[in-house]
Amino acid sequence: MKKEIKRATQSFWRLLLLMVAFNSSLSLFAQTQTISGIVLDEFGDPMIGVSVLVKGTTTGIITDVEGNFTVPAKTGDVLLVKYLGYKDQEIKVTSNARLKITLHEDTQNLDEVVVVGYGTQKKVNLTGAVSAVTGEEIAKRPVANTSTMLQGQMPGLRITSDKGQPGNESVQIRVRGQGTYSGTGSDPLILINGVEGDLASLDPNIIESVSVLKDAASASIYGSRAANGVILITTKNGSETKDRISVRYNGNFAVHNPTNLLDVIWDSPTYMKYFNMAKDNSGAPATDRYSDEMIANYTNPSDPTKYPSFNWLDYMFDPAFVQQHNLSVAGTTGKTSYNASLSMINQPGTMKGQEFKRYNATLDLTSQVNDWIRFGMYFTGSRSNRQETRQGDTDAYLSTISQAPTYMPWLPDDGTGIKRYTMKAFTFESNNKNMVAITETENFKNYVNTDVNAQAWLEVSPIKGLSWYTKGAMRYKQQHIKNWGALPTPVYYYHDGTQNGTLNTNGTGLTSTMENSSYYNLYTYLKYDWLLRIKNMTSLLWQVTIWNIIKWIIWKVTVRIMTSPCMN
Repeated sequence: MKKEIKRATQSFWRLLLLMVAFNSSLSLFAQTQTISGIVLDEFGDPMIGVSVLVKGTTTGIITDVEGNFTVPAKTGDVLLVKYLGYKDQEIKVTSNARLKITLHEDTQNLDEVVVVGYGTQKKVNLTGAVSAVTGEEIAKRPVANTSTMLQGQMPGLRITSDKGQPGNESVQIRVRGQGTYSGTGSDPLILINGVEGDLASLDPNIIESVSVLKDAASASIYGSRAANGVILITTKNGSETKDRISVRYNGNFAVHNPTNLLDVIWDSPTYMKYFNMAKDNSGAPATDRYSDEMIANYTNPSDPTKYPSFNWLDYMFDPAFVQQHNLSVAGTTGKTSYNASLSMINQPGTMKGQEFKRYNATLDLTSQVNDWIRFGMYFTGSRSNRQETRQGDTDAYLSTISQAPTYMPWLPDDGTGIKRYTMKAFTFESNNKNMVAITETENFKNYVNTDVNAQAWLEVSPIKGLSWYTKGAMRYKQQHIKNWGALPTPVYYYHDGTQNGTLNTNGTGLTSTMENSSYYNLYTYLKYDWLLRIKNMTSLLWQVTIWNIIKWIIWKVTVRIMTSPCMN
């Protein structure tokens, strides 16, 4: 009896599971359906190659030559319809009825104004290869060098940086690729409000827009200097709201960390064993090796200060706290608009001895004197100070990783409070410059750069469409290099404390070098805006041409009929 009840129970559960599985398959089959439709443009013409995707999945298809599509989807799914130059559409699936989708052109980007040469144009009217980006997009990247802010912002503009030294990132800008074997021979022409300037020293918060002229048409304006492309930078002017002052503060705080340091052996016993192995392989004298007693002292040190495993790389590199501040005041009073800005960047290096500071001041002013005269001025000045060790950042890094972990940068305190720097632990050890000693004794080289760009312009428009523009500009650059070598600093053996020469600082004393350069520019041009008239003239010329063709066809047909044999 119990066996029969058990068999009946098992049969019941099997039947129930079979019904649930069958029901689920029917439910899934009912949910999945084939959705078909057609995609048209604003004029009702079918669109070929439109992407129709089921949002959130990889299921999708493109329309055929007649604009039709068929895609599997479930009720509640969302179809994403996309095509270049048109606004995206999302269609929710509610039934399997055939869809009729109309896409509309995305004209927002085409109406943007782009700076080109001595004027501006809408993107829809551009015929040359021009890319543009707004200042708001650039300022979203909190970096110290303005050049790196353009990285990845525009097609055809390649920006690379081969190191991360503060204030000296070695940024390379290429518009048309590498033109010559020299580094600067392929640099594009950079113009700030129409005058040559330095992008790296510019405050990114004052940039209104950046345009890049990439094709050879720019040479018709800028000549051979445009062979590697032209970057046009326009700065912000006053607020558009009359009789209103806008005060804005932007601040950024960041912590920079070294991302990829060499994995060097800083454990003294391990280092000593590999050192001996290298000496054995190179056939060095037997005296140029660590003895078993030396290795034992470092393996189980009785005094960790006397027998250390010092990580030179970890000591020389620290997280760096970077800060940027910008304060701007913009407004319009009567017919005069203005924009004043002050900014500061403080960027210590992650390696000791490196630091970069920069201060910027900018004033942009435009005044409508009367109905036909406009006057304006632009002034920007920057002063920066870049500090590094005397031998440079590469030498500092190589010197750091060349040290043995068997000694510390200084001897233990002998009670005098005077720091005594070390050279090596044992006479046979390989070593390099003690970079801790060099940075703490302030053997630095400072690059103090000053860059001033001052402009004034006048625009006269006596009649509608005609304007006479004149600008005068001056740029002044100064670089002051201060190379300081401290007085000779003695260095000692770590274990016995005997002196072994002095610290290698590449000389002592102060060397001061100053370079100055000035650039003056005065240009004027007369411009007449023909755009509206050309449009009307083109339309009239097209009508006249068509009418002349029609008259010629009628005349030919008439002559042919009059001269045919039937007429005779």
